[in-house]
Amino acid sequence: MAAREVIGKGMRWNIGNGKKVNIWTDKWIPNPDSFEIVSPRPPDTTNELVASLINPDIGGWDITTMKRIFLPHDIEAILSIPISPCLPKDTQIWTWTQNGHFTVRSAYYVARKWLMEGNHKADRGCASNSRKSRELWRSIWGMQCQNRVKQWRACKNILPTNYNLKISKVAIEDKCELCGISESSGHVQWDCKLAVDVWKETRLKLPRFQNPQRDFIDVVWRLRDARSELDWDCFATTAWCLRRNRNSVKFEGRCKEAKAIAREVNVDGAIFKELNSCGIGIVIRNDKGQIMGAMSKMLDQPLDALEVEANAVEEGVLLAKDLGLRYIIIEGDALMVMAALSGHTSPPSSIQHIIAGAQLWALSFSAWKSTHVRRNCNQAAHLMARNAKSLFECIIWVEDTPYY
Repeated sequence: MAAREVIGKGMRWNIGNGKKVNIWTDKWIPNPDSFEIVSPRPPDTTNELVASLINPDIGGWDITTMKRIFLPHDIEAILSIPISPCLPKDTQIWTWTQNGHFTVRSAYYVARKWLMEGNHKADRGCASNSRKSRELWRSIWGMQCQNRVKQWRACKNILPTNYNLKISKVAIEDKCELCGISESSGHVQWDCKLAVDVWKETRLKLPRFQNPQRDFIDVVWRLRDARSELDWDCFATTAWCLRRNRNSVKFEGRCKEAKAIAREVNVDGAIFKELNSCGIGIVIRNDKGQIMGAMSKMLDQPLDALEVEANAVEEGVLLAKDLGLRYIIIEGDALMVMAALSGHTSPPSSIQHIIAGAQLWALSFSAWKSTHVRRNCNQAAHLMARNAKSLFECIIWVEDTPYY
C-alpha cells in the first residue's frame, strides 16, 4: 500500500465550524470503519456542508435537522463530536493517535489493518457494493426491536471484543473466555461452541459455514445471500442475547446454558374497537421472577376476544422459543383457550389452527404446560396488550423492563 494511500486512510476532519467539510463525501465521522456517513442521502436535501448541521446560535449540533436526514447510528456518532461555541476552523487530524499527530508506528498499524480487511472483503463480494450496503443498513434500522438489539455495533465492528481490544493495545490476550479461540464479533455471536448450540435451538434453521467468520458483518452478508426471507428481528435478538451472555461470563463469571429455564410465560390480548384492531401482550420471567423478555404487538385485524387470546398464546410460545428457553409454563386468563392448549377440550373452529400451531411449536421445549390464571394475576401481560394501541406493529424487550 502506497504511503499516500495509508495517510488518506488514517486522516479525517476534526469539526470546528463545518464550513470546509462535505457531509456526504468527506471523512469526518469518528467511526474507525470508514469515517464516513452511512445514511443514504435523501433526494430532497439541500444540506451539503457540515456547517448546515450546526446551530451557530447555541454553538452546537442542530438535532432537529439531523433527525430529518440521518439514521440513528449516524446521529449518535455525530453527537459524540464536541462543538466549541466559538466555532473554530475545521482541521485535519491523524485519527490513529490520541493527540491527532502522525507517527510511523500508527501508520504501520493502519496499513496492516486495511491490507488484512482488503483480503478478507475479497471473499464477500457484495459487501463493497454501496447500494447493497445502504439496503442492509435500512433493514437493520427498520427492525421492530430496541436500537441496542439491532446489531449495528456488531455490524460496524465496534464491539469491545478481546480481538478489538488487543488490536487497540488495550488487552494482551484476545482469547474467548469459553473456548480459548480468538474472540472477534463473529466468534462471539456465531462460531463459538455455545453460539453454535444456541443457533441450533432457534426456529431459524440457519446454515453453517465451512470457515469461521471473524467479523459479524460477514455472517450477516452471507445469510442475506442464503436466506432472503429470514426473520431478522429474531436473529438480532438471539445474537444480542449471546453478547449479553459473553459479558456475564467476562465480568460476572456466569454462563447460561444454551437452553435457559423460564418460570412463566404470561400472555394476554386486548381489543380496540374504535381502531378495528387488537393488541397482544407477553411477559416472560425466569425461575427467579426476573423479566427475560416482553412483547407488545399490534394486530391490524378485527379479531374477537377468543381469537386474539389464542394469537397471544402462539406468539408467547414463539418468543420463549426464540429466547432459547427449555421449560415453560404458559399462563393466560382466557379459560377456553388455555383448556384447549392443554388438550382438556377441543378448541372452537375459529382458533383450531392457532392452537395447533402453538402446540406444534411447544414440542421444541423439554417440558411445558399451560394453566389458567385470574386477570389480577395477569396484569403485566394485560398492560403490554393495552400498550399495543399506540404502536405501529411490534416492540420486543429482551432482559429489560418496559418503561410503562
